[in-house]
Amino acid sequence: MILPIIYLITLFIAPQLWIEPFIGIRIDLYIYPIWALYVLLSGKYTNFRLGPQEKFFILWIVWISISLIANGVFIERWDNIVFFYIKWFVLYFLISTSLTSNNNIYIFFFVIVVLAIILCIEGIDHYQNEIGWAGQRLGWIDGPGKGRTQWINIFDGPGVFCVVYTVALPFILFMIDINSKIIYKIIFFPIFGLFAVAIYFNGSRGGLLTTLAILSMHFGRNYIKKNKIILIFIVVCIFSVIAFLPSHMTQVSDEHHSSAHRVEMWAQGCEMIKQNPFFGIGRGGFAEYTGQLVAHNSLVEIMGETGLPGLFFWIALIYFSLKQLLIFLNENISIKKKERDLILSRALFISIIGYLISSMFVTLEYELFYVLLSACSVFGRHLKLPIEITTKDIKIIFLIEFGWVVFINAFTILLGPGAFS
Repeated sequence: MILPIIYLITLFIAPQLWIEPFIGIRIDLYIYPIWALYVLLSGKYTNFRLGPQEKFFILWIVWISISLIANGVFIERWDNIVFFYIKWFVLYFLISTSLTSNNNIYIFFFVIVVLAIILCIEGIDHYQNEIGWAGQRLGWIDGPGKGRTQWINIFDGPGVFCVVYTVALPFILFMIDINSKIIYKIIFFPIFGLFAVAIYFNGSRGGLLTTLAILSMHFGRNYIKKNKIILIFIVVCIFSVIAFLPSHMTQVSDEHHSSAHRVEMWAQGCEMIKQNPFFGIGRGGFAEYTGQLVAHNSLVEIMGETGLPGLFFWIALIYFSLKQLLIFLNENISIKKKERDLILSRALFISIIGYLISSMFVTLEYELFYVLLSACSVFGRHLKLPIEITTKDIKIIFLIEFGWVVFINAFTILLGPGAFS
């Protein structure tokens, strides 16, 4: 577990970007080969299964390459597009083969929680002092205000930084659930409060909505059926929190019209798919096409840049990842000794859904997403029967894609930028 932990530290804390003597060191050039050699020599590579999830991941990378070739930009974007996706697939392989036991996966997510707690403390300190640990300043805010917290590495903006908190939040709730002793709950509830404060100071509207969705999914599944009073209490708490939030987190109209700019970019993504529905404009070309901004929405960006086939492969990858978790839950729901595994798999499911919700407000096609998907394959290895691709699955994926394309086109037409002015 040492290598996965080192990787997580370089991803979240990123000492190679701000702590001497690590500054400037390409950690990935060292950790990936060493990790791959370990997986090979230890025989852990035999844990890898080429299931539907992995097949669609490969098809996704192949289609990205085909789309770039069709648009005549493969050579110029190879190093910062295709190379990174291949690296993420290698990372997916390394994580899914290294997490061979239940304890491994518990430790893996526990480390993510610990690192997120550290960044909660950093975010709160950053907000108070206006300069973060890595020397970064507060980010741009929609209107008057002190500013919004951000980090470095792939979390170098307020919206993407909040994803650190929302990805880890379901696992905090998991730790509260699995520990029946009151002393553990007393310990973890203040940690939950720390996350709430960090999310508040971050000031991301998408992060707020994701947090509310995560809490709704968690408490809705665990407690509402048991006690309707808890449901009422949760609703009251949510509205109370919203009432005290700063205006930039609760209003769709703002001084800088950021909401309008988002919808404008979504409309641009729809234009891309109309111009070239099969190949799109090529991965990595959104900002160049618009001449100003990226999509601020992963689905819009992928749709516009890789066309309908690319969007299909990407949705299929996510669909089969989540399907593995749902089947694992259904197969083990009545097995008492599997209770901890069930709660963890549910937390992972909620974490991924939360990530997807956040990706509706900011582009989040980063390696952290594929780290989460790789964990799904670990649970998939424990299914009674391997998942097969069926006609029903293809129809469902197609309907999801079709529904999304219709929705986003209708949204940009009916509720365009003028609706937010």
